[in-house]
Amino acid sequence: RMPPSYTLYPPEASFRAFATLIAAEYNGISVNVETDLQYASKSPVHKLPVLETTTTGKIIFSSAASARYMASLRRDSGLVGASALDAAHIDAWMDWAATDLELPATVWFYPVAGYMPFNPVAYVLTTTCLSCCCCCSNLEVLLRGTYTIVGMLIHS
Repeated sequence: RMPPSYTLYPPEASFRAFATLIAAEYNGISVNVETDLQYASKSPVHKLPVLETTTTGKIIFSSAASARYMASLRRDSGLVGASALDAAHIDAWMDWAATDLELPATVWFYPVAGYMPFNPVAYVLTTTCLSCCCCCSNLEVLLRGTYTIVGMLIHS
């Protein structure tokens, strides 16, 4: 029996691939990446990213579902928490990051990576938006004195 293998099909330079790839890396799981828009046809909603389990041909669409699946492949890593309540808290913060953090952060990252030209007006608006974000300070308070998934203690 062949070990499972995975292929992630994100659009080129998509931040939506990061969570899946980070979970895979942390769990020691190899993932092939193919960045061709033609693979959108593999998704039932015809959007990327899509994660394919290449040994079974099964498809997981949506970046959040792909990341959660990849994180759950090794329960001992702690990426999905130790209880249903832990998992719900993790999901809530991941949902928040997807809607309130990732998109504005691309305004900073994409120009540096060469994916789009720098826009000073968008940069100022994004900086203001992220600076005023009460959830960022709430997350910082929540994490003080705890260990991150990489085992680093966050000091208060």
